[in-house]
Amino acid sequence: MNIFREFLTQGLRPSAQSYAPLIEALCQVGRVEEAKSLWNDMKNKGLQPISSTHDYIINGLCDQGDVAEGMDQLVAMLTDKLKPKQRTFSNLLCCLSQRDRQIYILE
Repeated sequence: MNIFREFLTQGLRPSAQSYAPLIEALCQVGRVEEAKSLWNDMKNKGLQPISSTHDYIINGLCDQGDVAEGMDQLVAMLTDKLKPKQRTFSNLLCCLSQRDRQIYILE
């Protein structure tokens, strides 16, 4: 992240592809809120997220159990006419089934 910040302070303009590995890494270590902040920064700069960036955010949200926001992100991805990876669908389905099991157990 420090290198990326330095990149920005030098006045260089990152591409959507530059953001993707950072967002992926943040999501993989459970720092989804930071990844979402970086996502918003990217969007505010007028950059259109690439398919993999959506996938990383969705998977990170699902890993944290936030299925609803993951589904919202999937809708945004499909609205942008981007195709999710199979793993993204699998992760969403897994999270949905876990949530349904929890609701069933609570009832």
